[in-house]
Amino acid sequence: MMKSTILFLLLAARILVAQGDHGKLLTVAESSDWKGTALHADVITLVERLAKSSSVVRLTEMGKSFEGRSMPLMILANPPVSTPAEAKASGKLVVYAQGGIHSGECCGKEALLMLAREIAAKPDHPLLKHLVILLAPIYNPDGNERVRKNNRPGQAGPLLGMGQRATAEGYDLNRDNTKLDSPEAQSLSRVMNTWDPLLVIDTHTTNGSYHQNTLTFDGPVNPAGDARIIDFVRETYLPAISKSVEAETGYKTTFYGNSNRDKTKWTTYEGRPRFGTRARGIRGIVSILTEAYKYAPYKDRILCTQAIVEHLFRYAAEHRQTFRQLIGQVRADTVAKGRDPKPDDQVAVRAEVARIPKNIMIHGWVEKVPAGATGRRARARPTTEKKTYEMEHWGAYKATHSVTRPFAYVYPASLTRLTEKLKQHGVPVEAAPAGVTVAAEVYRIDKMTRARRPFQKHVMVTLGVTKTAAPAHPLSADTMMVRTAHPLGNLIVYLLEPEAEDGLAAWNVLDKVIAEGKTFPVVRVMKPIGK
Repeated sequence: MMKSTILFLLLAARILVAQGDHGKLLTVAESSDWKGTALHADVITLVERLAKSSSVVRLTEMGKSFEGRSMPLMILANPPVSTPAEAKASGKLVVYAQGGIHSGECCGKEALLMLAREIAAKPDHPLLKHLVILLAPIYNPDGNERVRKNNRPGQAGPLLGMGQRATAEGYDLNRDNTKLDSPEAQSLSRVMNTWDPLLVIDTHTTNGSYHQNTLTFDGPVNPAGDARIIDFVRETYLPAISKSVEAETGYKTTFYGNSNRDKTKWTTYEGRPRFGTRARGIRGIVSILTEAYKYAPYKDRILCTQAIVEHLFRYAAEHRQTFRQLIGQVRADTVAKGRDPKPDDQVAVRAEVARIPKNIMIHGWVEKVPAGATGRRARARPTTEKKTYEMEHWGAYKATHSVTRPFAYVYPASLTRLTEKLKQHGVPVEAAPAGVTVAAEVYRIDKMTRARRPFQKHVMVTLGVTKTAAPAHPLSADTMMVRTAHPLGNLIVYLLEPEAEDGLAAWNVLDKVIAEGKTFPVVRVMKPIGK
């Protein structure tokens, strides 16, 4: 009986989406009185209607999911644009936001559809004066279709159920930003490489420590990225957004984190680039994570996510020259460093969480263990009494191992899987000049350790190496070369270094040709060729 009722309510909500309410283009969340969330067909219906009803919306797709579902991409611009080339020619800042990477965390999907509707209804919308907006509301369409009420136990709605975290293949898309195994992650990488957004927003719902914030956020933290972007996002951009969202909506937001048991430390999540926000930071752009709070009402999670994405876009439009100058300078500096490498130019390949000097104030609750609770239930729960905690803010990362940037990397052309992965990331790969001798550095693999358990269908590898100079290393006709004089230069170093904790070697791309005692197949060219 209960199952039949749920199916009826979902069907009723879908009919409302198709028909609208007095001409309004309602989302499933709205039409179900904040009890449901959109299936793939609902999303497609709504984005198609938006594209037909508005002169500023163009609709394309990022790609296809594993099960062949379309991954729609809405392009909002005035005058309208349909291609990356047209967006570039417009001279406007390209920005991107996505929802549904984890389909149980569905507030972002609904929020982006609502935001798209609001912008589409106003061809003269102020955001479109300076921005080209890309919206991908359903990044994991296969996971979205696997609706169950208990996919995220304890989450405050939607009551009618939500999709699952993983894709149909079993991949967590927020762990697939280095290895790029899934068609979904490869599609996103193509969007990054072709449209070149300078701001990317990834919307989630979080679990974790009890607090009063409707949403938490974070930016790039991996020290392989540029410190200027990391500092701008942490010290200027996100604090300004938090203030403006609260002033306009009343929703409290703060930096993502979880507290320790005695409420003295507030610590962010891992800094490795398997996580999208971390990976895009190494690419040298502004990358933002939003995490609506699991225990906040479903409606508030959606409205707060919509608000913060809009405010992030608004700030980017108002400060577009800051974004262009900052990212343009970072890219120019990265290219210059690759053209003429210096011994003191270091790129981090391993990092650990670090404390930010300024403490953070977290608005929470007095927490108590429920009377009579034992075992797993004997943990502190929030009461109704509010309390603000001052905590150490462990929201940064510092390098624990860095390498000197080389001029280029070279490797045998037979390593086609490596070439494929580099190209998926947007890294140019070329044939090395044959018959040339270069000053190089070669790694010897001293230790090779495999993880005890598989992770995301991989048994990860950790390498210990010794570096030796090869003053006269010959290049042959079957050698590929990757120059670091490229805007993605830092990412190139990270992907190709053997000791990078999330590099391509760690993700088994080179497993067939590496072993203890052997030479690592990727060689570092230290000086510009021809000099």
